[in-house]
Amino acid sequence: MAPNTDKKAKETEPQLEQFARFEQQTKQPAWVFPLRKAGIVRFAELGFPTLHDEDWRFTNVAPIVKLPFRPVFESVPDGVTPEVVGRSVFGSLPASRLVFVNGHFVRELSTPSKENDPIQVRSLAHVLAADPNRLEKRLGGHIGDEANAFRALNTAFFQDGALVEIAPGKTVERPIHLLFITTTMETGAATHPRNLIIVGKNSQATVLESYVSTVEGSYLTNAVTDLIVAEGALQVPG
Repeated sequence: MAPNTDKKAKETEPQLEQFARFEQQTKQPAWVFPLRKAGIVRFAELGFPTLHDEDWRFTNVAPIVKLPFRPVFESVPDGVTPEVVGRSVFGSLPASRLVFVNGHFVRELSTPSKENDPIQVRSLAHVLAADPNRLEKRLGGHIGDEANAFRALNTAFFQDGALVEIAPGKTVERPIHLLFITTTMETGAATHPRNLIIVGKNSQATVLESYVSTVEGSYLTNAVTDLIVAEGALQVPG
């Protein structure tokens, strides 16, 4: 085995070991599992990017590689209150807001949409649990031949995130705020939010994403946001 291959295998070993545990205990629609498997295989093939990779020549990810990899599998609100939300970036802004603590949705701190609203703002995990096949084409179609190691890692380990759906011809007056709060002090704690934003034809919306921490620590938030924007639609991410 070549030296570079040995180095790549050593660096990705913690993620492969955690995936073996994750795939045994996670609940998911049947169509999600092969996507996760493809994600972890692709991650192992790619390895972490280095300064020798063109897209990463100014970004040294070595400090991330050296962290112990500890995915946060359980949902723990961990003392986050409305006051904590209000002090966060955009937290006091009037908005439709989804709050995630350590990668998991917290309904008590959020304002998800009602079932029949033309503007749907909900937890991705909750939608997958309630209607397992509804997002297969839309979510599955955007998870496949990953060219980015961090995106592939997200595909393997995502558990929750935001699902935003704007019906055709709608203008959303209030911004949609996706707030991700890290509270764990465990070194190497890792979360992998997956956001899917679908904007219908001739619609307009503003989506703000905030990633904050209430503690000092070395953790990883590896978020991916997929956009499906129809003709004539305007989606403004923040």
